[in-house]
Amino acid sequence: MTNSSDDDAATLLPAALNIAAQWSALPPEHLREALAALDPQLAREHELRMRAQDAREKRMATEAEIAKAHAKAELEKIRADAAAVETRLKRAHTYRMAGLAAGLTISIAMLIASVLVAPHGPWLSCLFAGPGLLALVKIFVLLKSDPEDMRQTARAAQSALAAAVQPAPLSPPTPGSGQPPV
Repeated sequence: MTNSSDDDAATLLPAALNIAAQWSALPPEHLREALAALDPQLAREHELRMRAQDAREKRMATEAEIAKAHAKAELEKIRADAAAVETRLKRAHTYRMAGLAAGLTISIAMLIASVLVAPHGPWLSCLFAGPGLLALVKIFVLLKSDPEDMRQTARAAQSALAAAVQPAPLSPPTPGSGQPPV
């Protein structure tokens, strides 16, 4: 099996030999004039090929610069997005830490208040250290609030208020206190 380039060379060889034979029949001056006329044509074709190659190189360089500029812009966009995400994360962390600090402060303050008011009003102490404390801590620390928390807090407040309003049971009078027995 022969190559197509071998076939082309085989068909061109007799044609080239035929042209060479025709030139050999002419005087050498004709060949010199033909070659002299051919030189400017070859120079023009070479110049056109060089200009085309320069244009291709310039176009490729321009495309490379454009691609580089696009890549740089994309990188800057990615960096800006990363900076924005980092800023959001820092803010979220600060917010979360402030919530933890506020929850800790409120819970400690409510526990201290509960201990301080316990001798004078146990019902008030129950309000400070009861479900209300847990609900506030849950709001500040977990950033959640359930309706059930509010119901428990309301029930605790009602029961504490009911206990505060109930009169204390009467103790029997002590002898010699001067009060008549009931």
